[in-house]
Amino acid sequence: MKHFSCAIAAQQAKEDPIGTAGHYQTYVLIECPMPWQAHVFDSNHIPAALRHYIQATKRDNSIQFLGINRGTAARHAHTTLLIYQQTHLPTSPFSNETPISPVDARRKIYASDRFINQYHGFEYQLESLDQVVPCLQAHWRNQQLGQHTTAYPNQPIVKRDILVCTHGMRDRCCARFGQPLFRDARHLSEQGQLPDTRIWQASHIGGHRFAPTAITLPDGRYYGHLSIPVLQAAITRSGDISLLHATYRGWGLLPRPLQVLEKKLLLSQNWPWLNNKVAYRLLTLPATNHPSESSHIYAEFTIKQTDGTLVTHRAQLIRETHPSYCIKTSCSDTSPSALYKYAIAKHNVVQQLRPAVTAHH
Repeated sequence: MKHFSCAIAAQQAKEDPIGTAGHYQTYVLIECPMPWQAHVFDSNHIPAALRHYIQATKRDNSIQFLGINRGTAARHAHTTLLIYQQTHLPTSPFSNETPISPVDARRKIYASDRFINQYHGFEYQLESLDQVVPCLQAHWRNQQLGQHTTAYPNQPIVKRDILVCTHGMRDRCCARFGQPLFRDARHLSEQGQLPDTRIWQASHIGGHRFAPTAITLPDGRYYGHLSIPVLQAAITRSGDISLLHATYRGWGLLPRPLQVLEKKLLLSQNWPWLNNKVAYRLLTLPATNHPSESSHIYAEFTIKQTDGTLVTHRAQLIRETHPSYCIKTSCSDTSPSALYKYAIAKHNVVQQLRPAVTAHH
């Protein structure tokens, strides 16, 4: 009997993966030995205290906890803990401006209050998984107080971390397609062909129908149906930008509907776009608790270019009233799911401010 493959079905349906990147404030990546259960932190070697801490922390915070593994037979003396947090530049372009559309009590605005470009990374080397909880507690406390601790010294992350989902216990497509990509990427990294990168196996990152899937950090971008040529182009930011058209799932720093607009700008402005810093606002209509549930979204997107120029885009995003795709989203699904997508109804540039030029005498 031939097994159903959700990844092959998604490719055959020509589903555009854009707008499926996870949107989180923080990533916590914990080096965990394998094998992994379907829920990685339910695995036998995970301390109970760590399991309970993760469950309690995720309830009220925008944090994605992932298991990672080097995929080598050699054992390491330390357990690596990586924390990626959103960082901001000091000025918001929206602080004193009128709303992008009239606002009443039923409408809700989602916004980044500062310019954003990537996550800020911290790396800890711990003696064992038992130290993860006290280390995380000390990290959050020190972040709030603006202090540093010598109990768990951290170091800045200077390399890119590439997380390739290989979590076959969660979905068999992640192992079938993710494992070969991981092995090839690790080999290229060891040969210096993926400069300044670390390649990790990762637990479930969502979207197994796009396997092989990956996240690049610190930028926080997601990719699906990934191949080595596309990964090399994304890491080196070179080559044909159109390679991303069928593989780019979105920028995780943005809410999912806005990822559609960001992809359009990325493909039109080429690789230099990735150096920009952005701030955004979303106005959802009608009343809703989450932007992905709204039928209409008005978005304002201000880009801070490397030369200081500010460019503001405005767009209307419409949630399609009929399913864009109707497929099984997992190999274990018993029936297809209706998937809705956002489309750009209107888009225009409303403002461009260039930095003042200082006269020299």
